[in-house]
Amino acid sequence: GMGFMITPDEASQLLKVDHKYNQVLAPYLNGSEMNATPRCTPTRWVINFRDWPLSKDSSPEGYVGPVAEDFPACLELVEQRVKPEREALKDNNDGKRRKKYWWQYGRNAFSMDRACQKTELRFGISMAATKYIAFQKLPLGYVYSHLLAILVLDNLGQFAVLSSELHEVWVLRYTSYNLKLPR
Repeated sequence: GMGFMITPDEASQLLKVDHKYNQVLAPYLNGSEMNATPRCTPTRWVINFRDWPLSKDSSPEGYVGPVAEDFPACLELVEQRVKPEREALKDNNDGKRRKKYWWQYGRNAFSMDRACQKTELRFGISMAATKYIAFQKLPLGYVYSHLLAILVLDNLGQFAVLSSELHEVWVLRYTSYNLKLPR
């Protein structure tokens, strides 16, 4: 939700208060920002408590990692901006979970995050903000929009195939990527 978003100035101020906030603050990259600059310069940051418990008291037995309450300034922002929205959700399965874990994202991509940590070969393509099939190398440590397709590759040969005209023709013929590219 938008309640997790903060401005670069807010992020800077929080990091000045205590450098430990770098554990829960990250630049947020969407498709238009990825396509607008070669360095993928985001205009927003996000607060991300991952799958951490809210407090030491509510932690599962044996849990020794960080908790959201370890970062009170960020938790206060999320409580003000996200919790009211979450409390208004319907009581279906997804709504109940989001209400219960109001300080966490509704959906996380932990396996993608782990895969991204293992290689420098992270590439993305916007699923909505582009009219060309063009991949961009992605920086580590960002939170990526759900509208980006992220590719974690083993070698540059795979990237060469994805950047080839053969792949472009295949995409245009066999996927819903409905583009008419200039020739």
